[in-house]
Amino acid sequence: MRRIEKRKNFLIVGLTLLLLLSIPLTVFHAAGHIKDLTGKDISALTGEYGTITDRSGNVLFDGTIHDKELFGSLISNGMNSNALFNRYRDELAPKGFNYFAGSDSLRDTAGGRITTTLISPESQKLIADAFAGRKGLCFSYNYKTGEIYTALSFPSGLSEADGDGAILNRCLNELYIPGSTMKIVTAACAIAQNPDLMETVYTCKGSYELPDGKTVVCPYDHGNVDFKKAIGVSCNGYFAKIIGQLDLEKAFETLRGMGIYANCDAESGKVDRLNKVGSDTVVGSTAAFNDVWGLIGQGRSRVNAIDMAMIAGAIANGGETATPYIIESISTEGKKKPDYKAKDAKDVRLLDEDVADVLCDVWTDAFYENYPSYRDVTRAKTGTAQIGDGSVSNRLLIGTIDECDTAFMIIIEEYESYQHLSKTIPLQIAQVLKGVLPKSE
Repeated sequence: MRRIEKRKNFLIVGLTLLLLLSIPLTVFHAAGHIKDLTGKDISALTGEYGTITDRSGNVLFDGTIHDKELFGSLISNGMNSNALFNRYRDELAPKGFNYFAGSDSLRDTAGGRITTTLISPESQKLIADAFAGRKGLCFSYNYKTGEIYTALSFPSGLSEADGDGAILNRCLNELYIPGSTMKIVTAACAIAQNPDLMETVYTCKGSYELPDGKTVVCPYDHGNVDFKKAIGVSCNGYFAKIIGQLDLEKAFETLRGMGIYANCDAESGKVDRLNKVGSDTVVGSTAAFNDVWGLIGQGRSRVNAIDMAMIAGAIANGGETATPYIIESISTEGKKKPDYKAKDAKDVRLLDEDVADVLCDVWTDAFYENYPSYRDVTRAKTGTAQIGDGSVSNRLLIGTIDECDTAFMIIIEEYESYQHLSKTIPLQIAQVLKGVLPKSE
């Protein structure tokens, strides 16, 4: 037994020595392969970065971002880990030099090709021009197919002024006080509990006193207000009244169905491999000002642009929407067929069909009656959210363009800070968006 054990140990030692001796020989062999190659040769053999293209094949990234102003925060190869380059680095980055394989390792190392669902840079530049240098975002997607058309975020980051700092894409990573865009969400909760809500009439005198003695204020007296008019003129008093009639537990179920978490930490979501923050609100009572104010759109409600666009899309589509996605296909160099091709996006139900249909009809009529100059948009809800000390506000807009099966959210941040530029409002940006979207088949 001892002899067998000694032979085994001798064999292990011998193999180890042979392996150690082979390493310098391999490196020497590798050096022999590359000793006659110039730096230019090695650079040429190392391979190129893969590409990220839009839906039509226009290159957005090939080792550098072609338009950082538009796509810096979405594609960023800087410090932003939640961006396409970093999430798809294995598919996009060429392989490094392998000293054991020598120059043979430098061949066929080009990165892959990722095709996105985004519309062209020329089209997105028109939307960016409408922002005129303001902070904000424009998210849009096809609520029937799930294709994301725009995920614009300003500033995008990675410009010379910004350096290489990590600036996150606002569509994915930011939460906003929703302003009156939240009234569409609250309206869905109310319809779900009270099918006769259309008959509810309230006389607005400019303020509504809550059970806790505090007052919800409207900018002016709206007079007699029914449900449709309340949405159209955004009457705070009417919504305070119907919030007071809600069964909160049932309302929380409706909110959760729409992707808004009440009184708990919101779960993050995914857009392909990209992380998306979740929307939430805090509501403890229908009698307290802060809680009612939150369901009206201020208070302690925080929403993500993608979540809000999905709610608008579901309302336009009988309560269902396709899950948004941005990666259409991934192809590896030399392969005829893509390694990955997006399948039909999973449909998710956010609202009961009856609730969605009632709200869709009322919302459409209310929008047309109050915004006749913006008929390019099928339906939309404006919102103003005060921030900081209240001296400035964000301007928000959610809606749909049914001719293109598209839902969107547009936000201009710190609106009053840009009055020296022009008075462009989100509805005007929505009109630009409509002009560049793919038409439905």
